[in-house]
Amino acid sequence: MPLPSCRHPANPVTDLVVREENIRARLEFSADPARSYDIQASTDLMNWTTIGTAVQEEVPGDFEFDDFSVSQFTERFYRVVSQ
Repeated sequence: MPLPSCRHPANPVTDLVVREENIRARLEFSADPARSYDIQASTDLMNWTTIGTAVQEEVPGDFEFDDFSVSQFTERFYRVVSQ
């Protein structure tokens, strides 16, 4: 018999900030501390590729992700996807 799911609908991602720092783009955002979040990138807003998973900081619900390949692109868009 399967265990009942204890998952709840994810709280929305808020306070998303993208900063270019040296050779990376840093994404910081607030979201549901009980969830994991993939970071996807695109150069055309139509084709998206998962480039990694955000790391939860010391404060529950605060996440960050560093994209070290940002300098390889003239434009890059990001989106956060709940797992």
